[in-house]
Amino acid sequence: MTPANGRLLDVRTAAQRLGVCANTLRSVVGRGELPSLKIGARRLVDIVDLDRYIEARKEVAQ
Repeated sequence: MTPANGRLLDVRTAAQRLGVCANTLRSVVGRGELPSLKIGARRLVDIVDLDRYIEARKEVAQ
């Protein structure tokens, strides 16, 4: 699901982009490592925040 203008991803979609299960992403959000917002019963992640999270964890191969 991509609500609004496509900037917000539900947990399942965001997890798929990271290659992890939804529960793993929920744990990341719960630890405060990835910002999210709750609208109604849905937890959503801004795609910009998800991209920043990915960039912050990139390692350079040696």
